[in-house]
Amino acid sequence: MAKIPNVSIDLWKNLYSAALKFKDLKPWETFEDTQIFGVKDPVSAQMGYGCILGSLGEVLALCLYRGAEGFSIHQKMQKGNIKKNEMLVIQNCLMAEFTNQGFLEKADMEVIQKLGHHFRGPKAWPFFRSYLPDHLPWYLTESEVSFLTFALSCACDVAVNTKSGQININEKSNQIFCYAQKNESEIVTPIFETRWEPHPIYRPEPFPPFQVDSERITLIKTTSLKENDVWEAGSFFLPMTIMDRDRPYIPRFVLIVDRHSGFILKGEVVSPEKSLPQSLGEAILDSIENYQALPKEIHIREESVVTSLSPFAKSLGIQFKSVERLVEVSRAWKEIEKFSKRKEFPEGFPKIDEDREINDAGERLPIKIPDRRAIEGTLFEMEQALDEKEFKSKEEFEEWLEGVNKKQEFKKAPPKNALNVSQRIMYEAWDAEDPQRRIELAEKALVVSPECADAYNLLAEESAETTEEALDLYQKGMEAGEKSLGSQFIKENSGHFWGMIETRPYMRAREGVARSLWTLGKHDDAIIHYNALLKLNPNDNQGIRYSLLSCLGELGRFEEMEKLMRGGYEDDCAPEWLYTKALLTFAKEGNSSSASADLKKAWDENKHVPDYLLGRKKIPYLLPDRIQLGGEDEAYCYASSFMDTWKRVSGSLNWLQREILKLIPPKIGRNEPCFCGSGKKYKKCCENKINYS
Repeated sequence: MAKIPNVSIDLWKNLYSAALKFKDLKPWETFEDTQIFGVKDPVSAQMGYGCILGSLGEVLALCLYRGAEGFSIHQKMQKGNIKKNEMLVIQNCLMAEFTNQGFLEKADMEVIQKLGHHFRGPKAWPFFRSYLPDHLPWYLTESEVSFLTFALSCACDVAVNTKSGQININEKSNQIFCYAQKNESEIVTPIFETRWEPHPIYRPEPFPPFQVDSERITLIKTTSLKENDVWEAGSFFLPMTIMDRDRPYIPRFVLIVDRHSGFILKGEVVSPEKSLPQSLGEAILDSIENYQALPKEIHIREESVVTSLSPFAKSLGIQFKSVERLVEVSRAWKEIEKFSKRKEFPEGFPKIDEDREINDAGERLPIKIPDRRAIEGTLFEMEQALDEKEFKSKEEFEEWLEGVNKKQEFKKAPPKNALNVSQRIMYEAWDAEDPQRRIELAEKALVVSPECADAYNLLAEESAETTEEALDLYQKGMEAGEKSLGSQFIKENSGHFWGMIETRPYMRAREGVARSLWTLGKHDDAIIHYNALLKLNPNDNQGIRYSLLSCLGELGRFEEMEKLMRGGYEDDCAPEWLYTKALLTFAKEGNSSSASADLKKAWDENKHVPDYLLGRKKIPYLLPDRIQLGGEDEAYCYASSFMDTWKRVSGSLNWLQREILKLIPPKIGRNEPCFCGSGKKYKKCCENKINYS
């Protein structure tokens, strides 16, 4: 079972003392999260790399990255080379954060009570955690408490001396200003030694050799086995934690899949103590023994794993090959994810709370939400049927339509061409629940007509392993759509797309191209496509304007954002429009009455957004496919897309916090200092400014 480490109260006292001194200095007012300084652990001599967070007000913390590995993670994060869903499983750092009381656990509160501390207000409560790859953030050990205490003292020193101009930690490129403790000095009030050191180079430790059971190998080699073609071997982290060790961990799930049939030969949760090559090698051996089959090739994504397993592969006469994409492993994993969604989600995952049907076993069945593209199939069939009809009068048309409404069906028109047949197959694919079936139908549609853009769209969504692969498929879909529609049609009907059913697959493909280009860092190209989509369909049924607005915001292109917002969407009441409008007004005018009025209008439409922008609530790990207008899901989806835009505007989050406090007055005595920070008593300051409506 998971255990909370024992730490002496004296060590906790030192840590809280250093943390409160750090908070009082407000070093985030001087530092950016791109700046880093070095700290040498006085006990272990391990190097740590401190990063002060909070320049934008959303997180107030010192993050101490451990060793060259931690430093490399920080650098990748600054370059945007780490996916959001990978953040938790790769971190290697210690964190001293100031947060709200609601984030503290019972053990944290017990330490605070023993020390006799009293904290009040948002982002006032010290919160300490240790992060290790593949593990849940956990309580500090005694050695970690000592290291973090020393790092906080170093952070205070670098903050004071940077503010006074005595230190410039950016002075030397590719070097880090580092702290070490002089012999015999105290950890809380240490005497420092400082020096410049080059950026550390992270060289991952090679995997240990695969521990193979020679008797099993001998038995396999002397047994008559069926020949198989290709297997795939891969792994994923499950969205859950296991508490059967001293420290909770995120379990790895290994999969061995037959590439030809898609059959799962082996799937299991593996021990965190085992290396990835050891876990995959043992799973491969189990599969060979259980199914009495020997593959010619086994495909694995990681080159380092292939290298580690090469002696094992050679002993069995199997070729291990490193490939970018494990198609069948990914499909199998999606099936496992689909099943897991019927169970209880871990914290941070969205839930569906609506009433669900119950089966004969008394279990609640998952809600099947129809795909919007499958519903579109009815409109497609209606349009095809109307093209076949020749109504002599309005009355004849209305009579036909009334008959359709009564019967809830109509006779389908025969297909005009191969593309019609393919598109019907695709509407069937969009409606299919089985991912494998959907992909098979998409591939079938392309055999019937290579001009079926929607087939490429589905394959990009559900079979592409990388963004590059998805982009390639979306581009093929866009080209197929352009070919099927024709350049003359596109030119003549620009401005009226989407209302014409046949244009929608092309529009979906082009939106996928834009989204993929943005993810790959080709920002200008992505924005060109987004603007082109809005020109083709100014009514914007796809919500392209929200994606474009977010992209422009991340790049700080505020003038283009203002131009877009004046482009005929003035009545839009989505958070993307209203909260962003308030932000742009603040960026242009500062704390003006217009900015406050714009924010009040946004807040009236969705009161949950500030909680996620200000970090009072955490944005969930996964975002939903559908949202409720005015709901929390709409709020955290907005915050996820536009947080970077808010960060670009200096002082915007502090302004947001002050303005929201005026709309939702805190529980505060009339004679207490006002929450706005003016130094006046509440009754003499903001009490009469509050809008209690």
